[in-house]
Amino acid sequence: MISLLEFLSSLKFHTLLYEWLLDTGLYCWNASFAFGEPTLVKQRRRRIVHHDDANVSSSASASGVVGAPVGVPDGAAAGAGVVSGVVSGGGSFDDSGGSGVLGASGVSGRGPGIGVSLDGGAVSGVTADNSDLLSDSSDDSDCTDDGEPVNDPMSYISYAAGSIIDLFIGTHGLLHPSLIVHSNMSINSDHHPVSLSFAFDSPPPVRVDHPRWMWNLSKLEDPSCSYAPLFANRIAPFHDDLVSLLPSTACPDFDALGNTLTDCIHSSLTESVGRRLPKPPGNAWFWTSDLQAAFDLREHLHTRWLRSPNPFEQCKRWGEYLAAKKAFQKAIRRRRRQSWKQFCTKMATQPLGDTTGTLKRIIRGRSLSAPFSHPEGPVAAASTMAQHLRGIYAGDSLLPNRPNAPPTPLVPHSVDECPFDADDVDYYLRKRLARRRAPGGDHIRAEMLLPIRESLVPVLYLLFQLCWRWSRTPASWRLAQVVPIYKKGDPLDPGNHRPISLTSVFRKLLERCLYDPLVSSAPALDVVQGGFRERRGAPDQALCLHELCLHHTLDYGSPPVLAFLDIKSAYDTVDRAVIWRALETYVSDAMLGLLQHLFDEVSVQVLVSGAVSDGFWPGTGVLQGSILSPFLYSVYINSLPAVLRAPFSPRVVERPPRLYNGLWINSLMYADDVVLIGTAESMPLLLARVEAHSVSLGYRWNPLKSVVLNAGVGGGATGVSPGLGAGVSLSLYGQAIPTAHSFTYLGLPFNVKGSLDTDLLLTRNSQSALGAMRGLQSLGLHSASFSKLLSAKLYAAFIRPKLEFGMSISWFLKRHLKLLEKAQNQCLRLAFGGHRTSSVVVFRHLTNLPTMEERVDILTSKMLWRVHTQLPGDTLLMVLAPSLVSFKHRLNKLAVKNPIWDPTFAGGGADNSLALDRRGLADKIKVYRLDSLQCRLHPAPPVSPPVLLSACRPSLMVDPILYLPMSVFDRSRTLRWRMGWLPARPVPCRCGAPHASRNHLLACLGVASKLLFTDDPLGADYLPNPLDFWLNRLPRMQPSASKLVSSRSFWSVRWPVMLQIFLDIDMICHPDAEFTGKALDSSGSAFLDWLTPVSSTTSVSGTTPISSSDSAGVTVAIPHLLSH
Repeated sequence: MISLLEFLSSLKFHTLLYEWLLDTGLYCWNASFAFGEPTLVKQRRRRIVHHDDANVSSSASASGVVGAPVGVPDGAAAGAGVVSGVVSGGGSFDDSGGSGVLGASGVSGRGPGIGVSLDGGAVSGVTADNSDLLSDSSDDSDCTDDGEPVNDPMSYISYAAGSIIDLFIGTHGLLHPSLIVHSNMSINSDHHPVSLSFAFDSPPPVRVDHPRWMWNLSKLEDPSCSYAPLFANRIAPFHDDLVSLLPSTACPDFDALGNTLTDCIHSSLTESVGRRLPKPPGNAWFWTSDLQAAFDLREHLHTRWLRSPNPFEQCKRWGEYLAAKKAFQKAIRRRRRQSWKQFCTKMATQPLGDTTGTLKRIIRGRSLSAPFSHPEGPVAAASTMAQHLRGIYAGDSLLPNRPNAPPTPLVPHSVDECPFDADDVDYYLRKRLARRRAPGGDHIRAEMLLPIRESLVPVLYLLFQLCWRWSRTPASWRLAQVVPIYKKGDPLDPGNHRPISLTSVFRKLLERCLYDPLVSSAPALDVVQGGFRERRGAPDQALCLHELCLHHTLDYGSPPVLAFLDIKSAYDTVDRAVIWRALETYVSDAMLGLLQHLFDEVSVQVLVSGAVSDGFWPGTGVLQGSILSPFLYSVYINSLPAVLRAPFSPRVVERPPRLYNGLWINSLMYADDVVLIGTAESMPLLLARVEAHSVSLGYRWNPLKSVVLNAGVGGGATGVSPGLGAGVSLSLYGQAIPTAHSFTYLGLPFNVKGSLDTDLLLTRNSQSALGAMRGLQSLGLHSASFSKLLSAKLYAAFIRPKLEFGMSISWFLKRHLKLLEKAQNQCLRLAFGGHRTSSVVVFRHLTNLPTMEERVDILTSKMLWRVHTQLPGDTLLMVLAPSLVSFKHRLNKLAVKNPIWDPTFAGGGADNSLALDRRGLADKIKVYRLDSLQCRLHPAPPVSPPVLLSACRPSLMVDPILYLPMSVFDRSRTLRWRMGWLPARPVPCRCGAPHASRNHLLACLGVASKLLFTDDPLGADYLPNPLDFWLNRLPRMQPSASKLVSSRSFWSVRWPVMLQIFLDIDMICHPDAEFTGKALDSSGSAFLDWLTPVSSTTSVSGTTPISSSDSAGVTVAIPHLLSH
């Protein structure tokens, strides 16, 4: 016999419910009877029915009550019956037993039947005999109050209570099951734990240990860590061996070399920082010894109460238990508040990059994922996925008579031709190798290599030279552990997962060193290919499609037919022989041999939930996750545009009226995203060509995932192309391609006219941004948790990019800009806690966030500057640029209407030597934003200047009140004063005035006289009022050491007076509130202590962002402009 938890843990299954909910309508606890002792009063007969919410397909049905639970506690025996059942491929729930896959258990009345509702409309009743559980007694609990039988399967107990059926999932029939309801462990709750014990005749699945070796890498930051010296001593003999092997004419044992290097790193890590085990599941970081002690006391007192010898002792112990229970709950709440405050403080004080990284990890952890699984456990899942991938990599679609790959070049090669040196290896290791990535089969991550970089780089360079010389690599570098990543559809279908390869970090570094030489020497890619190429992006490709469709409409008088095609398993079905033949005459023999060795001799294992499948060798494909794979795939598919560009017979299709650099551009490619552009007459011929091309190279299109726009009249869904005749549809492999009214290409929506759909883009971006903002609210991005400044920074980092996607190439009308501004305002209100109509103008100014209209102009000017000064001449957009001279063309229209862009920014001459540089563009943008701010501060008559905005600093900067050290109460009052929330609503003043307005409070409290000091400069006007005047004079940075004394003396007189005024205003505006403790403190000690000179080490440069501390001593870094 094994327990339920052991069985489910071995199967990696989760029961839907681990608890038993007893019917609260059956039991009433009288707290006042017998001195508070809970007693069971008379049970009232209720109508009791269970509802099964399991999603079972209509083809599946229920069969087999495997067994009846035993050992029901006495406390639950009063009118409660327990059943269990199993769903299998049979016809209905019955008591026939047998093997099944789904079990159900629940609490019901003592009637013989339970109603169960299944998907598909079928309703089956469980007719289990409960005589084995409880003594049978006649009862009409399965009848109505009038005695009529209950025929419907869905009824109720009461409006507030009901029972729940627990579901136990398994793949085998249970032998001798025993279900126990632990009522004594409910701790005064309606939820009762359940344990199920049983036996089965087949062995349980094998437990799988964690697949990765792990070390305490956080100790590497300790200055006393001995990792680097240990590795240097161990690697020195290996370095000498590599030096001696380099000129040798005998091929070395690369597997032994790779193992030696890996062992040196592993042993050095183990000896210096030590190995560690994965973190166990649960909230170990939250649970403390104090909580454990409080929990143990509560459990102890509860057990004592259950064992009370008499009613009087029971009442006494019940009171002790309630006190311990209350203390434990209080400790939980206190610990929750403490941990949340620590989290918010850490998020606010650490660098922005670390904060955003933490949020990304939390978001990934909370996102719903559907890992590939199998009923028989991870080992079976890994084997199933491996078998599926074997079929994909088998190359069944390849032609049997296709040309062979070129032979592997002869070795050895000269190391003098190696295209990289030690400095390149060092640079790529420091700057280009990704951090925080899953390791390959050797368990080594990039973070382990950085501390030993000085002694590692010479060794790696020598090893890479040997790899270049012999076109060989260690076997561990050619091991790919494939992790299936869920895409969409049925998660149990292996085809709905993307196989991502985890490879050795040394292979990644070698590929990074080979990438630039390979790109520079490989054959030039077609101009229509824009994916994974330098200085080309998805918005550029989408803009090119928009302009090409506009040209087509001007030339033919009607929009083009667009076919967006999807390649089935694009990377996995690549015939690598095609790539090697394309590279054979361009790259060196050493480069070609090394590439063939890296990809042709790779072995693949599938990694699922810690289980690793047997390895196999793929016949086709390039690894998804390899640095070189995107470029190699571009080389593989590079012949398709030329095939499509070949002229048709003039008798079938007329010659294209427009050429670009002598090319007919009728397709665009972005990696494996292909779009065809043609007329109703040419599109069937283009589809025939892409079909023939796929057959010749051995890949396949996916017609069901492809979409055609403008295929019929008005872009209807009939699939009939105008001009072809009725009933003729566009198809691939004889299968019709679906049609639609719009399609999202590279994240940007296109309509049937072939133009960017601005309305749909705004709708999608706004919904995405608001959804993400609400998601971040649950992580603390609201007024009660994160600070206002951190909330604004996180909005600019996470949310605003969702609003801005595609904005730089879109043409917006006034109504579009209003919608964008409305979406941003909604997000900002969620960030600072405003109501649905509160103004965001002041908050946006305090945090230096531009309006969306300004943001559109800024992004468009940056795009224009990049197009005219940064793009190489072989990009598709530059090929189209000479023809984009009309105002109808999007690129020219954006340049004409943009208030920042000027044609002179592009410079002149062949090399654009007079072009505006990046710093110059930033200065132009700053001037534009300052002009926009002045227009808001001084609007044209008869519009009055904004009162609250005019009281703020008239400059583009983050207001110091957001980050200078001050208490929570002081910062809250200063911010509420700035934003017009203090006073927030009409309240009477304590002087008797009916309305304590902003101006009245300034006059009533004598602010002008209180803030008039003898050392003030002559002629100070104190505008707009003395309080805002001095707020605008707060320092932005910590003064230098020589000025700290005078600065503290200056503000020690003014700052406490200002805080006292804010406190008085707050107390007037909230007469019913209670101000105690720190809320009454107006000394401003946090800010004044920050101005107190401690030593020369506290001085900071004027150009360095300062650090400050709030009242709790927390360091706060002043941010840069959020708009940049």
